Formats: sequence, structure tokens, C-alpha cells
Amino acid sequence: MKRWAQVIALTLPLGLLPLPASWIFAGILASGIVALCTGTTLIIPRWCTHAAVGVIAVIAAIPFSLIPLQQLQTYLLPGLFVAVVSIGISLVCARALRSSLGAPTALLSTLPGGASVFSALAADMGAHPSYVALTQYLRVLLISLSLPLITLLIGPSTQSVADVAPATFSGLGLLVVIVALGQPLARLLRIPSPSFFGPFLITLAALMRIDAAQLSPPPLVLGAALVVIGWMCGGGLSLPTLKLFAHQLPPTLGIIALLMGSAALIAWPIAEITNTSYFEAYLATSPGALESVLAIAAETHADPIVVTIQLIRLMAVLAIPLFMKRRD
Repeated sequence: MKRWAQVIALTLPLGLLPLPASWIFAGILASGIVALCTGTTLIIPRWCTHAAVGVIAVIAAIPFSLIPLQQLQTYLLPGLFVAVVSIGISLVCARALRSSLGAPTALLSTLPGGASVFSALAADMGAHPSYVALTQYLRVLLISLSLPLITLLIGPSTQSVADVAPATFSGLGLLVVIVALGQPLARLLRIPSPSFFGPFLITLAALMRIDAAQLSPPPLVLGAALVVIGWMCGGGLSLPTLKLFAHQLPPTLGIIALLMGSAALIAWPIAEITNTSYFEAYLATSPGALESVLAIAAETHADPIVVTIQLIRLMAVLAIPLFMKRRD
């Protein structure tokens, strides 16, 4: 309890800073500082992380549901292009690391996105679970730390305020039901990333019958979800874990830098092809940290291209280890 009191005490003043995505940044920085100073990771209750990811999924589904089918079709080819480039770079990196790590470990530790899924699959595929979790987490952490800074540098000059009706008790009740039922239902149906895709798909179905304003969470709920996402990214860092894999950190950091650099490069043609801003294209091509990306996209009211391309790439990336598992 003492550590969580310290995390909360650091989070609140940082979150009030006039910065883009301030609550995510505050959560990452506060939890990371406490985790490193105490030498142990911060364990967030599973129900809390499921709820936070579920709220972000609902936020992501609202603009996604409003995209005309014709516009979705225009995003399909750019999304596949992003997936092919990202996966191609990861496969090249995995081949280079195969001799020192083994093929399964090298593959699962370099694929962009699906960190929780890959960590869960590692043991079943004969990979090193701790190394896969560390490398996937480091990528998520570095991307999540960079996104608020990128938002400050190239994001919207002022965050637009959506015209959303005040939250009602029925709307909040429906939001709670969607978030609560989404994850177990998706797990029952064996849908990947159930904490996100469960509420996301239920929201899409619900929006066929109700107005989107009814599901828009109030600022307090959204802020709390953003803070928990930040805690998820920063709280898993610890010196003992980093020391354990210190000899593998240089190539791991190099691969992360390569993935982030390639995302920055391909964002230029994506922005031109889809007629969106470079900031939105970068969010769409960012190699992982899906929850942080979609949280910032929701906070800055970014174009639905972010959700569309991220989901296309995620499904393509998840198909690789699942295909390998079935083949074995």
C-alpha cells in the first residue's frame, strides 16, 4: 500500500501538467520511478487493467463504427502495406538473432504488437518466456514514453473538445456492462487480446442501435483509464530484470529503434495516400503499444485511420505465431 500511495502522489501533480496525453505520461513516469527505486515491479490488479483497456476499446470503437465502408476500403491497402513492412523487418531481425536465442524466442521477441499474447504463447512454442516478455515490454515502454513527446512536438496545437452529451446513468451502466462482459466473452470465443477486442466488438454491435454519445465515458473515467494504462507500461520495470538480460539489451534496443524509425519513415507516404496529418499517420504505423496509441488517438480526436491500420497490422502479426503453433 505504501508503494501505491507513492505512485498516486507522484501521478496526480504530473497528470495536471498542461501537456498532451499528460495522464498517460504521469502514469508511466510515476510508476517507473517507484518500480526502479524499490527494485520490484508494481502489480496492478487484473480487473483494473481489464477495465482500463476496455474503456480505451470503447473509445476506439466509437469513431471506427462511424467510418463509411468506402473509407474503410481505402485504408485496407495502406494497412496491409504497414503490416508487410513491419513484419518483414521483424523477420529479418529474428533471423539475425536466431543463432544466439533460438528461432521461437527470436521471432516472438521481435514481432511488433501483441505483447501480452506473445508472452503467453512463449512457453507453448518453446521460447524463453522471460526474455520475450522483457523485449516486448521494453518496446511498449519506449514507444509509450515517446508518444507524449511526439504528441507535444507534432500533434494538434490544441486538443479539440468533442461535442459529447453529458454522461447519463444509463450510459454509464451500459459502459460498465460492456467492459465487464467483453473480456470473458472474447476469451470464451478464443479471440486474441480479449481485454481489448471483447469490448471493442460489443461496442460496434451496440452502436447499431444506440447513439455514440451514450457510450462516451466522462472525463474522470477516461482519465482514470489513461492513468492505469500508464501504470501498466511503467510499473513493470525493475533493475533485477534488466540486469538479468543486460547482455542482450544492445541488440534488443537496436531492433526497437529500427522498428520505430521505419514507422516514422512509412508514415510519410501513408499520410500522403490517405490525406491525413503526419501525426495521425505516425500513430497508425507505431509498432505496438496499442493501448497507449489508441488512448492518445482518443484524447487528441485523431482520424479513425489510427484504429483501422493498427488493427489490420495487429491481426496480421498475431496470425504468424498462431499459424506456427497450429503447424507444430
